[in-house]
Amino acid sequence: PDTAPETNYLGDHKEETDETLTRINAGILGDSREEIALNHKRDFRNACIALARQAKQKICIFTYDLDDDIYDNTELLDNLKRLATTTREPSVFVLLQNNDRVQRERHRVVDLANRLPSKIKLFRPTQNNHQEHNENFMLIDDTGFVYRKWYTRFEGRVEFRNRIHARELANFFQEVWNQSEEDVALRRLSI
Repeated sequence: PDTAPETNYLGDHKEETDETLTRINAGILGDSREEIALNHKRDFRNACIALARQAKQKICIFTYDLDDDIYDNTELLDNLKRLATTTREPSVFVLLQNNDRVQRERHRVVDLANRLPSKIKLFRPTQNNHQEHNENFMLIDDTGFVYRKWYTRFEGRVEFRNRIHARELANFFQEVWNQSEEDVALRRLSI
């Protein structure tokens, strides 16, 4: 009988993801200049973990809905907690554009922020143009970042050292932060 040859659709994807993971894990905050393309949820999660592991001063997260696939994992949470508990000042800042899903389903980043409210700040933009902003990112020590051009797609990049673009992201984050307010709806979830 005629049978079509088997096609291994996962083979190329697995090799690409393994290579990306190797490059991410080799990245050194403030030193590695390589721009690494990210095209899968796993790549974004691994990049966020790798950068958070190296954070010494602060982590800024600008996110549409704290995507579970990226932010709700034990290794990232451990690094957020480590930074928050080893710095004197607040060191983790989250701007959450839309809290609907997080309110319904809970999220471990929110739980951690509620346990460490003086160290992890969870705010919500008040301006419509900031609530609907397409770009999402995680910025580490104003030096390295994970960047998504569209929050609806897993396409973007990680850079461990790009001070020019990191400064642009930091300035944007500060601008939005100045026009934001504490997300009291999420604070109430812990009561």
